[in-house]
Amino acid sequence: MRRGEPVNPIIHTERVPRHRGFLEALAAGSEGTDAWRADHAGFVTLRLLDQWRDGPPSDDAWEYERSAVAAAIAAVPADRADGRLLSTVLGRMLDDRPGRPAALVAPVFAYARVLDRRSAWGMAIDVYGTLWESYVGRDRLGPVDDDIGQSVAQSLGACHRMLGDHARATQAYVAAGSLADARGDTVGTLRARIGRAKLMASAGDLEAAEHALLAIVDLAAGAPLAEVRAHAWHDLATIAHQVGRLTDAIAYAHDAWLATTDVGERERVLVTLATLLLDAGYADLAREANALLAETALEPFVRWSATVNLVELAAIERREIDFARHRRRLAGVELPPRLAGEYHLYVARGHAVFEQPALAAAAAARATALAECHALPDLLAKVRALETSAAFPRRVHGTPLGTPLGIPLGTPLGTSIGTPSGTPRPLAVRRVADALHGARLLAAASA
Repeated sequence: MRRGEPVNPIIHTERVPRHRGFLEALAAGSEGTDAWRADHAGFVTLRLLDQWRDGPPSDDAWEYERSAVAAAIAAVPADRADGRLLSTVLGRMLDDRPGRPAALVAPVFAYARVLDRRSAWGMAIDVYGTLWESYVGRDRLGPVDDDIGQSVAQSLGACHRMLGDHARATQAYVAAGSLADARGDTVGTLRARIGRAKLMASAGDLEAAEHALLAIVDLAAGAPLAEVRAHAWHDLATIAHQVGRLTDAIAYAHDAWLATTDVGERERVLVTLATLLLDAGYADLAREANALLAETALEPFVRWSATVNLVELAAIERREIDFARHRRRLAGVELPPRLAGEYHLYVARGHAVFEQPALAAAAAARATALAECHALPDLLAKVRALETSAAFPRRVHGTPLGTPLGIPLGTPLGTSIGTPSGTPRPLAVRRVADALHGARLLAAASA
């Protein structure tokens, strides 16, 4: 498939108003902060790019807008990658020559990736959408080749999925898979299939998602496809955990940990392993893993996930000061729907443990609203289990408040959060413990 040919199905990229992701971020942010200045510079740069793409503006209007954009970019701290990329975008617009592509695709794509890695998915969608529009139709932005077009489609799918927009995520993943199939790109095809399996799992069809992922593992044989296998194993670990197959989940996560060499993916696998370790009774290792991730993870989403897990651990271990401290770290953060629901679920449990029934009920109501609004049936079931436990919010899962230790949601009554003294830990757990020890030493040495 070549640039300019129809791509079926189409990814709908219209945004009303234009650049809504940026407008929402600016409205929610604190004016004058470095982050707000960076987002403002991105917004005005994209608005200028819109004018430039529509045709040559009048000299007076162009000079006024150019000066305003240059000033906004200059206000971004010099050490921020997004400011440097926006400066490149502006410079290449100014260097535009008739009959010559403006070479804007590379810096615009790099800027979208920076936003994506920051977990600023609404803004990333906006920028990826600009590239997609140029891919499916001729545009002054410059030629967007099949490789970038496929990457844009895959990225749009992931960003829409993280924001709970399954319809647009499906469009994007289907488009990414179609492009990969046309190019004979096995990695791209399987990555698109993984994305669609994630959507199945998010919609609650765990059995179909598991079958799809197992098929992908079978197809992804050989060293060149190791990262694909790692991603599929990671998602299989999540599904096995959701259906209560803890041993399978730990095995899948361990396979993913060994297979991937990508730093970001290793961090995400460690988030999953930390959760599994907690459910298996290794609270000390779970706390260590999450503390490491909360401090050092590259992606905001990973740091947020680790901090949410620390909120849960503080409630389980009845550490009220830690419970308050970790909640403060998330104050003002707009979490994605599923993670926000899990956060409020754990906050509800913590408030109940610390004998704050009104706060517990309010947090459970927020978790319920998120689960219902974003069609998260597994999360809704967990909230209902907490709310319908005996005499909630005065009791949690039948365990009277004031007992020395809480237990994780779904753990049978009488189960200890720790493992019996002298009980040998499984090999996979010992390997994770060794890796955590080494990572903590490295982080301490680098501080």
